[in-house]
Formats: sequence, structure tokens, C-alpha cells
Amino acid sequence: KITRLFGKSPNQFLKEYRLQQSISLLRSTEKNVSEIAFLVGFKSQSHYSKSFQHLFAISPTAFKASLREN
Repeated sequence: KITRLFGKSPNQFLKEYRLQQSISLLRSTEKNVSEIAFLVGFKSQSHYSKSFQHLFAISPTAFKASLREN
């Protein structure tokens, strides 16, 4: 049903949901990227970073840095 509703596999839907949740944490906490990756359910910080980069076209570290600049 998820594939029909959202046009994504359940795994892809869950991964994108977790990445969206990480955006909120990157904005609202001082936790580092590794801590956030584990908080949202990624077992590997490198997999989290690659997935984040692929979805948002920016690394989570660069995203966090850009928030500090503004």
C-alpha cells in the first residue's frame, strides 16, 4: 500500500522520513552529525551522510555549517 500511496518502496519512504527528521535535529540541537545519524535510526554515519547528500544535494555537515552562518 505504501508504494501505491507514495510511489516509493517502504524502505525508501522510511529512509526519507528519517532524513527529514534529521533536518529538524540539525536545526534545533547542537548534536553532531554522527549523533543525529544514530538518533534517526541510521547504523552508519557514512551511510547517513551519503543518503543525506543524495536527497538534499548538500552534506549534513555543510548544512549544519550553513545554519550557523545565518
